[in-house]
Amino acid sequence: MILSLNIAIIGLLLWVFYQDLKERKVTILLLLLLLALGGFLHSQFHMFEIFMIHIGINIAVIGFILLILWLYTRWVMKKRLFEAFGLGDLVFFLILAVSFPI
Repeated sequence: MILSLNIAIIGLLLWVFYQDLKERKVTILLLLLLLALGGFLHSQFHMFEIFMIHIGINIAVIGFILLILWLYTRWVMKKRLFEAFGLGDLVFFLILAVSFPI
């Protein structure tokens, strides 16, 4: 079962890569499916409390990265954050936060 989930995640990531390369748009359904599969796979290897701690720390790190990116786009690029950083990028960061341990 774990192997089939890994294969499905790899296939979905390749599909996301293809969509992003071809159309510069990614279907939100693919990203949400990746979020669910990655979170489920990660939760299978840890107790619920440890799983939630990992997600919390990962989201805190991503929040810090987004703060730096916001400051950079605001002061250096003179743009708004979402003119330089798309919603799909944010969802992909959340997929990484949920799918992997610290």
